Amino acid sequence: MHKAKMIRTEEVDQRLVTLDLIHFVELGHMPLDRSMIQGLAMFWRPETHTFHFPRVGEMTVTLEDVAFIFGLPTTGRPVTGRTDYDDVQKLADFALPRDTLMEDVLDCFRERATDRRAGRKLHAVQFGKLRDMWAQGPGSEDADRIDRYTRALVLELMGCEMFPDTTGDSVTCFYLELLRDVHASDSVRYNWGAATLAMLYRGLDLAVLANGAQKVPAPQWTTRLRSKKVKGPVRSGIEYARDVLMKMEHAHVVWQPYEDELRQVVMPPYARYEQRYYRLRYICR
Repeated sequence: MHKAKMIRTEEVDQRLVTLDLIHFVELGHMPLDRSMIQGLAMFWRPETHTFHFPRVGEMTVTLEDVAFIFGLPTTGRPVTGRTDYDDVQKLADFALPRDTLMEDVLDCFRERATDRRAGRKLHAVQFGKLRDMWAQGPGSEDADRIDRYTRALVLELMGCEMFPDTTGDSVTCFYLELLRDVHASDSVRYNWGAATLAMLYRGLDLAVLANGAQKVPAPQWTTRLRSKKVKGPVRSGIEYARDVLMKMEHAHVVWQPYEDELRQVVMPPYARYEQRYYRLRYICR
């Protein structure tokens, strides 16, 4: 996972507030504890989307975790839509500077090989090329340029930290369709929190089913878990993480980590309002 590096300005922050992403952006970057992530993946069960620990039982990541740690909204329209596009220039018009030369557009956007073989055109934008395009920042006078820059910044943020994949250097462009309106007067509220959680579940499922838990595209909140140094024989990080999780008992788990006082200070207002949704259940009759 790479750190989102594009520059923020006051005008860009105003648009990030409109998109309900300002709290997430202000979190900053957290380094990954890959050993702990891969150790956790060994206990993941795709059938139930939960971790199965020998002495504790089932545990999982919930919408409450996403809302509290990320400050992302957990209500709104679903994050979904078309994923295949033929017109690269149309995609570029969302997030690249105006009047960008076509050869530069094609250099920045590329097709994913796996989708070409399937007969679909799924374009991705490369982080490095996107940053080069906006090396001078958005400026502060041209509203259209600031809009384009904001979309580019959010796209980089999604690919680096919200919806990362194992490519590590690019992000699918379909998210641009969700960023058409970046002004308060005409913006659409999306459920970024549920989408982030769904991508985590999907990444863990794929890692366990296809790769034996060797590759997990994990969002940055997983760095809250840390393995501790212990005395004794030196072992690899993954072995130690797995050993700690195998021996974890009820007494080692903070079952209610989000106290009411902390909620009032840390969580954004809309996340506090959405608390009633965190424990909803579907009842089958």
